[in-house]
Parts: sequence; structure tokens; C-alpha cells
Amino acid sequence: MLRRIIILGSTGSIGTQTLDVVRAANARHAASSGVAREVLPRFEIVGLAAGNNTQLLAQQAREFEVRDVACAGAPPASSDLPAGARVRQGASSAQELVRDVTCDVVVAAIVGSAGLTATLEAVEQGRTVALANKETLVAAGELVVARARETGSAILPVDSEHAGVFQLLRTRGLPPTLRDDESHAQLARVILTASGGPFRTWTREQIERATPEQASKHPTWNMGAKVTVDSAGLMNKALELIEAYWLFGLDANKLDVLVHPQSIVHAIAEWTDGSSTAQLAKPDMRTPIHRALHYRDAFLHTSDASTTKLDWSTLSRLEFEPPDLTRFPALGFAKHVMHAGGTAGAIMNAANEEAVASFLQSDQAGSRAMPFGALHRLVSNAMQDIASKPVTCLADITTAEALAREHVRRALSVQGAAV
Repeated sequence: MLRRIIILGSTGSIGTQTLDVVRAANARHAASSGVAREVLPRFEIVGLAAGNNTQLLAQQAREFEVRDVACAGAPPASSDLPAGARVRQGASSAQELVRDVTCDVVVAAIVGSAGLTATLEAVEQGRTVALANKETLVAAGELVVARARETGSAILPVDSEHAGVFQLLRTRGLPPTLRDDESHAQLARVILTASGGPFRTWTREQIERATPEQASKHPTWNMGAKVTVDSAGLMNKALELIEAYWLFGLDANKLDVLVHPQSIVHAIAEWTDGSSTAQLAKPDMRTPIHRALHYRDAFLHTSDASTTKLDWSTLSRLEFEPPDLTRFPALGFAKHVMHAGGTAGAIMNAANEEAVASFLQSDQAGSRAMPFGALHRLVSNAMQDIASKPVTCLADITTAEALAREHVRRALSVQGAAV
């Protein structure tokens, strides 16, 4: 059974781990025989999209014999690619790849709002989308969900917490997206867990003065630079709350966060009968990637060399604590976005992207590093000063994003590192 995949963001953390899962699954298929060989999926990578890491992109294309690639920056030399490979270049190249190349699954793993148009194109085409780009739903959830209903596109979560919720709902016999009153009535609350990041035990004053280097050291997960900084201030969890709001159709008041430093429990469902169920797994992104790629397989419970199991004998402690909103105010931003609607999510997300990019660049030689505490102030000010407006089309989103980015740039140009 052949399953064709396009990976958007193939050279990033999620993209490379997706290829790990594909390698292991294809090796398992090759080693099987009889009925197992007939039902086990074999994956073919039919398209790869990346930013500027052309060397790795070319290496991936050669290994998986990919004939269609897209590159936001300068493309690889044709001599480095498989013979006859078609190369798309520029800001819209990933969107063009999704539009032009037939596939079964699009893995949307381009970080930030840069992945929005290509992900939306996959939804427009009615493709199954394995979504690792949470910013798509934060900025344009209303638009994406509406189009997915119309085109029949299935959106499968790859974030570990959302993949955990997805699995909890399926094991309860509920539809993965809760959009009917009967399903909602059974569910009292959904809890997403957060590791707490590198600043979990720091004081408010220490967090305020933290440097880019300190914010870039996550205690549990191996992620890209932007996501790691987001996690340090729980902004990543704020984005995930909004993603869950759109992905599962949940009421904002039924969504919550608990800090869980071991990162073993990824999601908890509390039911109206007083019981709770939790999803546990090792903190390894290949597990939710594996689950998304095997979504329609009856043997989903089987694993391969890409996934690892928990050793229950070593789980001596699982700790939980409520997040401190005075030290981590980003979670409050998420509640505001879910209640305000419209372009509020696009404003928050774009302001955060601009602020984090400036923060990461601020410790270069010869410049004074921006304090970590400036991030939430920049985002908060943008959300207060820019009014949220209704979303009717993609242009409403891009306009709001542009306003938010300019707001942050203007604040930094006036106040600099002292913001």
C-alpha cells in the first residue's frame, strides 16, 4: 500500500524526524512478507520544501529520489539533485509544490506564519494534513477550519500534546474533532502539559534578565531555535492552546495547562463522570509523527525502529503544578485570543515572531542583548494597540500580521534593548 508524502520544512527538526519515521516504516515493509506486506504502508516522498539549507535538501532528495523540490532561498545546484528534478524557488515555492504535485499526505512543518499559505493550499486541495505548524491555526484557524469542512481535508495533529488529545478522543469512541453537543457534553476539561522550560524554577526577576543563550537550552525537547525560545516563556503553550481550540472545536473555558517537567504525560482528558484519562509517551516527536502517518491503519498500535516505548519501571515520579501567570504571562494572551477571535491570533503570533527573531539576533558581537522579559511586553503592546477585526479572507490575516510586525519593529527602533 503506497502512501505519497510531501514534507514542508524537510530540513528542520520535524522534517528530519519525519524522514526517520519513513525510513523505518519502509524498512519494515521491505522485511515483511505475505499478508503483512500487502497491508503495511510503504511511503514515497514525492516533494520536499525547505528554506536555505540547500545542502541537506539536496541530500534528502538524492536519498529518497525526490523529483520535486521547493526552496525559499537559493536552490541547490541541479548536479546535486536527482536527474530530472523539478525545482521551485521563492517565497511561494512551497505553495506551488503542494498545488502541482499529487500526494496523499502533506506534512506541514515550516515554522511560523511562513508556512500558512502552503498549509492552506493543502487544505484547499482536500489533502490530509499532518500539522506541525501550530501558527497556521493560531493566525488563521477560522479560515482553515472552514475550508477543511468544505473540502474534506483531514487535519491530523503532530504536536505531541494535540496528538495525545486526538488519541484520547479516539479511544473514547469520540470523533477526533468535537463539533457536536453530544460529544462536548462528555468532556469536562482538556489539559495540555508543559515541561516548564529552562526557567521553570527561576524568579520573575531572573526571567526578565535572561539571555538568548539561556532561553535556547530546553531541558527536555530537541527543537528549533524559535520554538525553544517560545517554550522558555510558555508562549509555545499559549500557541498550542489556541491550536487546540480550533483543532478540536473546544470551548476556551474547557482548555487548561499544567506544568509537568518530566514531559511523559502529554495530555489529560477530564470527563463529566468524574474520571480522567491521560496519554503518556516518551518525549520523542517521532511518536506523534508515526501516529499521524499511520492514521488510517488498523494496526496503528504496532511500532517500528523509529519509535521508542516507555520503561514503566523507571517512572518513579510524575510531577504536576499549575503555571505561574505572573512569571509566564503568555498563557493569558491565549485566553484573550480565543475570546476575542478575528485577527487577534494573527496579531499575537506575528508580534511574537518578530520579537523572538530580534531577541535571537540581539546577542551578536558588539550589541547589547535584549532581555527576555521584553518579549511579552512587545507582544502585549501590539495586542493592545492593534484592534482585532473579523476574518473574511487571507488578506485580513496578512494585513494584521504586517501591522503587528511593524509595531514591534517601531518599538525596537525607538527603545532598543531597553524595551
